[in-house]
Amino acid sequence: GALLARRGRPIPLSHIELKEELIEEYRDLLPNLPRDRMRRIRGEQEIILNYEPDRALATLPQLLRDPEDRKKLLVLLDRLLSDPRIHPEIAAPEQVAMVRRIAEILSVRTNGIKILSGGETQP
Repeated sequence: GALLARRGRPIPLSHIELKEELIEEYRDLLPNLPRDRMRRIRGEQEIILNYEPDRALATLPQLLRDPEDRKKLLVLLDRLLSDPRIHPEIAAPEQVAMVRRIAEILSVRTNGIKILSGGETQP
């Protein structure tokens, strides 16, 4: 999530509420961890991302060693960008580009289809 954040912009309350809705709806694609542990991990990753964004991206394959976890992440990102509640203000072009970059770094195929973003697929 931190990789997709828009730097220097405040987060409206409606986005926080939407985040809670999305967490519940996409629970099957998220790690089965207590919320406080997820927040701690997210906070640590955001710190790394603020200081070493390229290094943060480079570590994704090590953080997601299991191909199934990689697929889940890419499916989650793809569904989020395709979700009608995520409008262009949230899913800006640079965020779509970041999803593509993450997909390249993880280079995972899901049922023979490589996830690109926003519902686009490639055989």
